[in-house]
Amino acid sequence: MKNSLWLFIGLIVGLFVFITAIPACAQIEDLASLSVQIPYGLKDGKGLSVQNSSFQAYFSVESFYQGDMDVDLKIVFPDGFEIQEPNEYSFKLQTEYDNWYKFIKINIPENISSGNYRIKTISNISAGSKNYQFEGESLLRVVSAEELSKIIKINKVIIPISEEGEETQYQENSLVLKEKSPLLKKMSGGEGGSSPIAYVGIEVENTGEENAVLLVSYEILDSNKNFVPGFERPSMGGDQKLNFVPVNMKASSKEIITLPVYASEDIVLGGNYISRSTVKVFGSDFPASVKETPVKIIARNWTSIYITLFALILSISAFSVFMIKHRQIFENFKTKYLVMISLFGTVAFATINVPMAFLWEISHAVFGPFSSLFTGIFYEIVFYAIIVSLLILIPKIGVISILIIVRFILNGIVFGNFSPVFMISYGFQAVILEAALYLTGITRGIKIEDRKISLGINLGVADALSSYISFNLFIFMYRLFYADWYIIMNLTINGFVYTFIGVLLGITLGNKLKKVVD
Repeated sequence: MKNSLWLFIGLIVGLFVFITAIPACAQIEDLASLSVQIPYGLKDGKGLSVQNSSFQAYFSVESFYQGDMDVDLKIVFPDGFEIQEPNEYSFKLQTEYDNWYKFIKINIPENISSGNYRIKTISNISAGSKNYQFEGESLLRVVSAEELSKIIKINKVIIPISEEGEETQYQENSLVLKEKSPLLKKMSGGEGGSSPIAYVGIEVENTGEENAVLLVSYEILDSNKNFVPGFERPSMGGDQKLNFVPVNMKASSKEIITLPVYASEDIVLGGNYISRSTVKVFGSDFPASVKETPVKIIARNWTSIYITLFALILSISAFSVFMIKHRQIFENFKTKYLVMISLFGTVAFATINVPMAFLWEISHAVFGPFSSLFTGIFYEIVFYAIIVSLLILIPKIGVISILIIVRFILNGIVFGNFSPVFMISYGFQAVILEAALYLTGITRGIKIEDRKISLGINLGVADALSSYISFNLFIFMYRLFYADWYIIMNLTINGFVYTFIGVLLGITLGNKLKKVVD
């Protein structure tokens, strides 16, 4: 009975000691917090540094004690590290959440050996009548410049990229300069350059086993590797030529770093440049990895402006002459000729514009950028077959102009295409085709059969020129941008080859129609 009683008392005492021991341990752990970041910005894990570099280390002590707390902190650095600050500090924290911090500059000499180093922190804390001691240890790996270049790499540079770091469908390695008109610039009260025109994505990989605080940057250079004025970032201190961001890279990881591109529209010109991307370990001037990428800056296309003005002036002049001399022009045509021209214009509209209104989107969905090779069958082959067959029946000046006017009016009435682009494009097309026919001699009494090849070549060149004018009209009016290969493909195949085929088919068709008319 007595043994059972003593056993029960022993259990009660043991349980009491166990319960009271847990809070005591918890009080030691929750008394204060010691934070060490080597280098600064590294939250946890082993850090990475390079020989012949300098960086800041961060030490912080925060109190969780409701009262005065005396702290003695000692930092033990490895031999060879150059420290210009004392390694012992004494301070008082007076209330809960009061904190003390210190930045210490650490110099890693060039002659220090590569390897792993331990930085030890010892803190003695007095809170009330109790004394506690905390010890911590941080790891730092020092590598040579050659070793660093194998650990930190730039895999690729994506230009442009979305602000969220996702690849876009814009033309690769190109940036569009978002120019404002003088009126909009005055209304917005800015001179440009304060907001990014695009974003650059730099994929950085850390292949090492250590976390690293990196400095990722890029700059725009000319062909001589000199900085291009106008690409400075907004003033935030430091070198404005360099656009940079600090990044905490975890061990064995890769990440796409997104950086904005700033450009001043009053200074930057369109053209080909070089984007140099660089990644360094924070505190080191040695570039761990450098990648240069060609980039094309697409600015306002002055060529398209001049061509648009030229086409506009030519179209207005031709239309004015047509209106002034319309009576003389129409007196040369019999009524049946005008009816026939109108009929051919209607046929051209019905066989080209109407089906294309339904097939245009389908062809783009199926063929993508090569859809013009399909639509060109209607716009070029069928159209020029109709034109040439009409010329065989009525080889007169003004026939093509009247046909194009009929087609333009029908297209505008049915589909509402009375836009300035179509007006200038149709007007220039009428003028250039009339000029080509006159130079070939078809409207000067020479038979088409005697000039088959020259007619096909001249009309092919004229249509290619007309297509080039249309491209520039869309570039200027709608701020569209086309790849060079796309324009060349359309001018060569659609503009010349398809037109030449249409001319040959039109001669055959026209001869058959002439037999019927005769």
